[in-house]
Amino acid sequence: MASSNFNFKLDPACLPQLTSKGDNYSEWRTAWQIAYEWAELWDTIEEKPPTLPNKRVLWRSRSTS
Repeated sequence: MASSNFNFKLDPACLPQLTSKGDNYSEWRTAWQIAYEWAELWDTIEEKPPTLPNKRVLWRSRSTS
């Protein structure tokens, strides 16, 4: 089997930019999602940020002990 010299580079300048009105959101989102998936970064973006404990609840629990 012959080896391939195909080399793919992701150029963010070629990806659509979101307009100020957001009227191209579906095209923008799809293109950037594919780019991030290809770069194996989508899981980082897709994950929800960690939730911080509610400070009020922590304060109450400390004051009652």
